[in-house]
Amino acid sequence: MQLNGKYYVFFRNEWVEFSESYVEFIQEQVDSINFHIEPSTNQTETELINSLVAKGKYAQLHKDNVYINGKYCIEKADLMDDENVIMIKDQHQQADLVYLIKQATTSLRLTNAGELGENVFNGRSVCLWMLVNRKKLTRLSFHLLDALNDFKKSAFALNLTPEVWITLNE
Repeated sequence: MQLNGKYYVFFRNEWVEFSESYVEFIQEQVDSINFHIEPSTNQTETELINSLVAKGKYAQLHKDNVYINGKYCIEKADLMDDENVIMIKDQHQQADLVYLIKQATTSLRLTNAGELGENVFNGRSVCLWMLVNRKKLTRLSFHLLDALNDFKKSAFALNLTPEVWITLNE
C-alpha cells in the first residue's frame, strides 16, 4: 500500500513502512529490465495469441499445460519464436499483472528444476506482454515492481534476458 508517498506492507497484524533505500533498490532493479511499448491491436489475450499464431509469427504454447503431482496446473508460456518465449495477460484489474509475473517466475523456476519437461526458455528472451487498461503508463505499484524484480532474478539465474512488452489501451 502507498500512502503519502511512502510504501507499507501489512506484517504480523500491523502496517510496516518499507525503508526508502529498499524501495529505491527495487526501482533500480526494475529500471534495468528492457521495456517496450507494443502497438495496440484492440484484441484480447486469446485473440492476440490466435492472430499471431495464424500469421505464422509464433508457435503456440498457450494452453500447453503441465500438471505437477497430478493436480497443480502450470502453463509454461503463451507464444514462442527463435528469440522469445512470451507470456501475455489482459489486465482486468491490477492483480492480473502481478499474476502474470508470478506465473512466469514460477514457470522459470519449475523448468529449471526439470518439473515442466522440455526447457522452451533455453537461449531465448523471456517476455511478459501486458495488455494494460490505461492510455498512458505513469508508474507501477510497488507490489508490481517487487514481482518484476523476482522475475528478473529468476531469468538472470537461468542466463535469460527478461523483457516487458506493454500494449496500452487506446
